[in-house]
Amino acid sequence: MIKVAILGAGGMGHVHARNVLKVGNAQVTAICSRTLASANRLNDSILAGKALCFDDFDAMLEQADFDALYVCLPPFAHTGQIQKAAKARKHLFVEKPLGIDGAKANEMAALAKKNRIVGQMGFNMRFGGAVQKLKAMIEDGSAGKPTLFHGSFQCNALHTSWWPDAKLSGGQVVEQSIHLYDLATFFLGKPTVVSGLAGNLCHKKVKGFTSDDTSAAIIGFASGAMASITTSDCAVPTRWSHSFTVICEKVMAEFTNANNAIFTCHDGKPAEQWANRQRPKPQEMKFDTDAQLEQTKAFLHAIANGAKPSADIAQGALTLNLVLSVIKSARSGGKAIAL
Repeated sequence: MIKVAILGAGGMGHVHARNVLKVGNAQVTAICSRTLASANRLNDSILAGKALCFDDFDAMLEQADFDALYVCLPPFAHTGQIQKAAKARKHLFVEKPLGIDGAKANEMAALAKKNRIVGQMGFNMRFGGAVQKLKAMIEDGSAGKPTLFHGSFQCNALHTSWWPDAKLSGGQVVEQSIHLYDLATFFLGKPTVVSGLAGNLCHKKVKGFTSDDTSAAIIGFASGAMASITTSDCAVPTRWSHSFTVICEKVMAEFTNANNAIFTCHDGKPAEQWANRQRPKPQEMKFDTDAQLEQTKAFLHAIANGAKPSADIAQGALTLNLVLSVIKSARSGGKAIAL
């Protein structure tokens, strides 16, 4: 039985506590939150009061019995807890992003590797059914070479009290559309160069709103593949969208989300060679995969069997440094940044 502790008793803490219970080979033994009251609420509502509750992380690390730690903190609240847990050889599941400091993220990744712990980032979109289908096609060769990724994240909201402040959230690119940047690396491989533009176009009069609300980036990959990703917090209020398209040599996959897509498969030959043949037919891919649950299954399986997780702490550091480079490029007027 894998014993799990949860750091952060907000919405994601509740999600992960429920999913740990569903997997069956794990139990939540400890919870740490800013207040004992919030830790107790999670404990009582989901765990029947069976976990130990703390409002001090160091005390939980010293006193509680657990093998793995779920870190469910907002970006600004990463203040060394992951490093301490890694040194204590606790396996780590970390909600994105891995903080807002690239150098500290690299330190976390190095400690995870040094102490041989299983570390997984909460990039749950990787586990969507349609995403997994295309990834399998890329790996078995039936999709051909991946060439292009385009993603778009759109909303219009102020979110939580800390979110509009870029010093606390890192901004929309870091805190939200990082999911799309991760998917680009999932499909296309290692990024090598990025150029970005960003600005606050709609929220300058909103008190405390220092985040960019509009951004666009172009990324080059070691394979020669490319990606473009756009982000907006100036779109339709109450409507959330994170769509993306992946073009490979033999398939174009148009995703409305990680579970649903239209795949159009072909043999890679140009249009002129299709004159007397039936046109490629789009195929709808629809799944009801619970991506949050699947990533917890994968994390606990990796602990139990010594497997490599889909997105480890090193991937979390890479993706954080990628989105931070978008902002760095934007501040220099779009100058290309080597990664």
